[in-house]
Amino acid sequence: SFVQVLAKQIPASATHVIIRMDRVPYIDQTGLFVLEDVMLELEKNDIHILLVDVQKQPLYLMNSIDIIPDLVSEDRIFDSFEGCTEWISKNISLT
Repeated sequence: SFVQVLAKQIPASATHVIIRMDRVPYIDQTGLFVLEDVMLELEKNDIHILLVDVQKQPLYLMNSIDIIPDLVSEDRIFDSFEGCTEWISKNISLT
């Protein structure tokens, strides 16, 4: 899937990845499980996930199968990209 192809492009040196979901008003069961698989693979490689602008329906489904909080804790979900980058500047050493 498109998501899996994108995930393979993340460099091994990455420590975090931002997933912007503002253009995902709806996710079906297949998409949800693909997203979960990608997230599991990222976490296995010690790449932590930050979610931005998750809409109501995808948020509900991610909670229902425990993507949240098992793979992405609630403190790593942001309403805006600016809020996410602010959190990064306070919590992640870029050196």
